[in-house]
Amino acid sequence: MYDYYEINLKKIEDYFVKGIKKQDSEFYIGLELEHFIVNMYEKRISFYEEKGIEYILNQIKDSFDNVIYSENHIIGLVRNDFTVTLEPAGQIEVSIAKKSSIKQIKFIYKLFTDIIEPVLKSLNYKLVTYGYMKKDKAENMPLIPKKRYEYMDMYFKKSGNMGINMMRGTASTQISIDYFSESDFSAKYKAAYRLEPFVGLLTDNSDIFELEKYKKHYLRGLIWENVDNERVDILKYLKNGEMTFSGYAEFVYNTPLIFYLKNGEFVKTDKPASYIYKNTEVNNEDIEHFLSMVFPNVRLKNYIEIRYADSMPLESVFKYCEFIKGLFLKCDKLNDLFDYYEIGMSDVNKIRKEIRENGYNSYFKDIRIKEITDKLLYLSKLKEMELKK
Repeated sequence: MYDYYEINLKKIEDYFVKGIKKQDSEFYIGLELEHFIVNMYEKRISFYEEKGIEYILNQIKDSFDNVIYSENHIIGLVRNDFTVTLEPAGQIEVSIAKKSSIKQIKFIYKLFTDIIEPVLKSLNYKLVTYGYMKKDKAENMPLIPKKRYEYMDMYFKKSGNMGINMMRGTASTQISIDYFSESDFSAKYKAAYRLEPFVGLLTDNSDIFELEKYKKHYLRGLIWENVDNERVDILKYLKNGEMTFSGYAEFVYNTPLIFYLKNGEFVKTDKPASYIYKNTEVNNEDIEHFLSMVFPNVRLKNYIEIRYADSMPLESVFKYCEFIKGLFLKCDKLNDLFDYYEIGMSDVNKIRKEIRENGYNSYFKDIRIKEITDKLLYLSKLKEMELKK
């Protein structure tokens, strides 16, 4: 009898091994930036309204090579240089593949704005980048027509108390970077994981929550803590304090799937893949679904995805790209800095909670958090990274 548990874990590990890139003289980063579309009064434009998000996508689709449909509705647009997709409540995400310079990323992003802004201007709409929407409540925002989001919405109502806010009210800036070996992945993952609360503070762009002034800090961290702990808590899969391909494979294989595809139909579940596929060998499509169903602040696919920054003003977004690139060009020094301050991966939750209450006046042990953020900015070669809210 086959041991499908071990076979499938090995297939997931092999998927990560195939993601190892050949080291180049350049350092590549990719960008995913999420936006809200609002009217002249800053009210969110939803998917279904008469001149809503679907209408806008229809107006610009001729500038793209391919159109993505779900339930006979348009939900995405694809071309060689970038992709436009929708987050659960119609947030517009622009995904730019990894490039070696921020200048290239800026150029491609402008291609997107050149396409969409004339349509928005004709409707008296605008594209905005906030961490959390300002003039609406999450409960009022309908989900786009996609079974994935329908099932996630139902699941998160039982797994935590802020899934509705995450899906409907948030927008983020995500950066992807390559890895060149398993040891390089481990070093970058450890550095990126420990970096989270400090980046959360530096990129905090959420000053309104559910129509109320938000007086604390790093709202995004609070929301993700209260969505589904099983789906974000990766610490129990560390091996000797490090994340490995096998550790991450165990994480995704043993986390409840929410739903899976069977005979061409979506099936809801609260079981992990290790249970559902206990008598079946998984394929690449299955593995990619497993990977999309976990949400740690640093996620592994066939690249490393850094997920904890708010959506920000464009000047700040591009500075943030420079910041991440500068730090991970010197990943060993970044890990050395955290080691110097004796910040372990298990300390991240404590630091996040302290930052949420006290911002730059927070302390870790006897060290002021601002001292650490200043060192991070210095190491990245940026002198400052302030947001214009």
